Amino acid sequence: MTRPIPLVVGLAALCALLLGPLAGCVDYNRGAVVQMNISPDGLPHNDEDRHYGLYAMINGGPVEIERFKVLRSIGDCQADPQLTSPVLLVHRFVDPLDELTVLCGAERRIGALDTIDPTAGLLVGGVRIDTPVDLSTAERLFITREPDSIAVLPPGDRAPGPSVLIADVADGVAPFEAECSDDPPERRGVRRGAWVRAPGETPCAGRVGTVAVVPAVDETR
Repeated sequence: MTRPIPLVVGLAALCALLLGPLAGCVDYNRGAVVQMNISPDGLPHNDEDRHYGLYAMINGGPVEIERFKVLRSIGDCQADPQLTSPVLLVHRFVDPLDELTVLCGAERRIGALDTIDPTAGLLVGGVRIDTPVDLSTAERLFITREPDSIAVLPPGDRAPGPSVLIADVADGVAPFEAECSDDPPERRGVRRGAWVRAPGETPCAGRVGTVAVVPAVDETR
């Protein structure tokens, strides 16, 4: 008696089997941590009905990583000006009907844009995004500005909006820093890039931030 062959195929194998070497095949079983530092000049405070989207170019196609808003700690999120420095916070954006009280919740916060804390005289900021997407082969990250209404569409129906920042990434040394620095930093196992304004042809003096893509620990294997 012949036993049936179990039809259990991994996502990456199934993608290769059905689509072949086409753009858009992404392994969601391996994740990454995206660590960004961006100046306030790079990402201004959001308009009321706009948000930012972070995308990666993988296998020649865009993959959505995260949607977020840049909010004023005092003006938008009602922080006490006597106790809190005026900083631009970065909060995950989910639904266009979210009230500011929801948007400003601590569980939505993923960081802040770089700024000098006048009370301490220290540089504060940094954004961390954890994603299930494998970014080990990403060639470029880019940030778009999009209408809030697009968030109600399924991910497959959301096309990227106009890019505002672009960062080409590579292992060890960011391509931008390799070209524009005499002594670029190197970190093995990390893909690095530098944010420049779209369309990405900014001279070396135009850098507005940096990004590092760190492989996430895969606890399923």
